[in-house]
Amino acid sequence: MPALLSIVIPTLNSTNLISSTLLSLSEGIEANLIKELIISDGNSTDDIKKLSNEIGAVFIKGQKGRGIQLHRGAMKATGEWILFIHSDTILPP
Repeated sequence: MPALLSIVIPTLNSTNLISSTLLSLSEGIEANLIKELIISDGNSTDDIKKLSNEIGAVFIKGQKGRGIQLHRGAMKATGEWILFIHSDTILPP
């Protein structure tokens, strides 16, 4: 069964926070439950783009603002389902 879930994470200078979040998603990615991970950035000045590229996430950048970033991520998503999480969310196994 192909992965159906797109995960959208809005970020703003979140490189230090997001590592634990990404680790908590790794099991779902490895089990092919997650189709794509979308980082919707609000013009950060940290290394979030580099980190996104390293993990194979879709990176989109634009105006900051939680609602704007969530909308931008949703428009980019191709999965049947979208899960929005914060950059410091840690999902249980």
